[in-house]
Amino acid sequence: MAKTWILVANGSVAKLFEVEEHGHKVLLKQGFSHPNTTKKDVDIHSDRPGRSFSRTTRLRHAIDPSEDPKDHERHQFAVELGDYLAEALEDDQFASLIIVSSREMLGELRGALSPNVLKTVAHELAKDLLTQNLKDWEIAERIRNDLDLIHL
Repeated sequence: MAKTWILVANGSVAKLFEVEEHGHKVLLKQGFSHPNTTKKDVDIHSDRPGRSFSRTTRLRHAIDPSEDPKDHERHQFAVELGDYLAEALEDDQFASLIIVSSREMLGELRGALSPNVLKTVAHELAKDLLTQNLKDWEIAERIRNDLDLIHL
């Protein structure tokens, strides 16, 4: 039987659900967390920024990092999730995937998922359900309602 998985994620946590019994049962399969995303920038980048001389004067100024530390951590988390899903797909653990994620994380996931995993994506929903302190069954019910799915 072709299994459907639901990935619910934001930049720091994710939950992976498995749909069973023709959509009548949605069970938590795995939880993920990436605590670095919630840290302050100074805690992620403990080093002071480099310094450089100005081209026109003898003044020195700080060099801005090329990437926001939180964006970098969000990207790393998306890559971790993408690797997990690619491995699971290779092991035939699921055939269809629904992604429900914050907008920022959804963009990161699209770039981090392998082409084979992307082919399995049946639905996407840009919504962060994990910051609302919902129970797992409430998350499943929200997804059902938002995507107008009778059988999830």
